[in-house]
Amino acid sequence: MAFSGTRRLMNHLPHLTTQDETNSHLLHLHYSELDDKNFKIHGQTLFYLFILFSLTLLVTLILLYARWYFRFRHLHAPPIHPHAPHAPPTRPAKGLDEAVIKAMPILLHQNGGGVEMECCICLGVFDDGDKVKVLDECQHRFHSDCVDRWLLSQPTCPLCRVSLKPPPPSDLELGGEL
Repeated sequence: MAFSGTRRLMNHLPHLTTQDETNSHLLHLHYSELDDKNFKIHGQTLFYLFILFSLTLLVTLILLYARWYFRFRHLHAPPIHPHAPHAPPTRPAKGLDEAVIKAMPILLHQNGGGVEMECCICLGVFDDGDKVKVLDECQHRFHSDCVDRWLLSQPTCPLCRVSLKPPPPSDLELGGEL
């Protein structure tokens, strides 16, 4: 029976209450006295554990595949022709027009007053004779090449983010009447 180990332990309880040296020897129990048959895994339990593990693995694999599919599906999609009637509209250019960028004044830097100035785009110090662009709206200065590349992709000042887009032409400038 499963209770035989427990019964033997109960038989030794009167001896455990005495305060002699044999108490420490009685507490040393053998493995065979504590063996419990209920810890064995039977066939039906093993079958259910296998099914549970298989389902967990299957769900994990499906979720990983879905994540991969939605992340890389644009790589497998056929190319969209820009002239097709169902094609999404093309995005307008984000930066300024090249004509607007070229119309900005370029100055030659002269170090006067001993204060070193630097371009916040490339973090380079302005040397005497460097081509420097001064933005009209905020008066910030940058290397001409650095700010030109910036303004092709962004229509704002790299430092203070003030908009550099020219105002839209009014009706009077287009020859319209009020």
